[in-house]
Amino acid sequence: MNLNRLKIEAACKISSDYAVGIDDGSNCIFKLDTTTGESSLLTMVPGEDIYTGRLYTTALFKNGNVYFTPFSANEIAIYDIEKNSVLKKKITVSHGYNSKKKFSGIVEYGDYLFMTPCTYPAVLRLNTITGETDYYGGWAKGEKFLFRKAPEVFDDHFYLPSTTNDLLLDFDMKNCAGTLYHTGSENGCWSACYHQGNLWLSPIKRDAVIKWNIVNHRSEKIHAFPDGLSGKDFLFTKIYSNSEGLFLIPANTNMAIKIDVENKQLMKADIPGLYGNKITQFLTEMNGYLYLFIMDNNDYKYLRLKMDDNTTDEFGFYLSDREMQRYRQTFAQKSMEQGNILRENKVVNLSDFTGALTR
Repeated sequence: MNLNRLKIEAACKISSDYAVGIDDGSNCIFKLDTTTGESSLLTMVPGEDIYTGRLYTTALFKNGNVYFTPFSANEIAIYDIEKNSVLKKKITVSHGYNSKKKFSGIVEYGDYLFMTPCTYPAVLRLNTITGETDYYGGWAKGEKFLFRKAPEVFDDHFYLPSTTNDLLLDFDMKNCAGTLYHTGSENGCWSACYHQGNLWLSPIKRDAVIKWNIVNHRSEKIHAFPDGLSGKDFLFTKIYSNSEGLFLIPANTNMAIKIDVENKQLMKADIPGLYGNKITQFLTEMNGYLYLFIMDNNDYKYLRLKMDDNTTDEFGFYLSDREMQRYRQTFAQKSMEQGNILRENKVVNLSDFTGALTR
């Protein structure tokens, strides 16, 4: 186990061989080599609680800036690559949502970025030219929902299934109007994948895969999971497609699932590394790959899945020993400058604290 590993969830491609992302357990922004995995510290997001965790869960690169979607963070973070600096943008405080689960996804549409809600009762639109923000929440109507970070985009719309009930948000980005539909899911769905005029929804629990027609809004349920499938709760996360069909990534079950679209059958998928009783977390999607975090008893690893052919390799982002030392010292020093109380954790220890005091 490499202790210098970074758990990167909010990340986006900048070029063919490098990306920018935020560590899941801190407010630090890193440059990520997507070929080797080697990483280096760029800067830190100011004004956020460094111990909250999952400050930002998605990111998007546009016009020289990386936009980070606030999950538990209090403000949007905009990282200027050329200046290596961070601009913060306030969001409107609303009511009836979990402040630790504000927004979860991000979609580009012309000059605009749409930040999709997790529990926040509106979609946030950011004008990347003027910096103005608008909120569109007429669709919410007091409903309870919890949307994850994988909006599915088709034409001018994005779609989000709720993980806690059968609601599906259909949001028209051209007209900035949303509609909630009922899909008939018994326990909610984690993500959606568009395929041949339908949305296919991955179930949270062991009930049914949902096929939802985007024109007539009718649902069809597919129940017949293969024999030997384990688990009852939070079985699947991400759903994706390639030339072979549709595939469900396991979260807390012992196999990945292939959906035979033509015959409406569910079968075990032979994807290396995605079998056995492990816990799998979908982190991010970049360059045609899904990046996954896998826990197996007391051990963990990072897996990269190539979506077009279902091949995998053990791949994660990491710091060299020298860069890790610089990260620890910078983290301690900058945190103290920002008025944060330092606690010993995987990043800093007592020697980093005393070192920061002497600089």
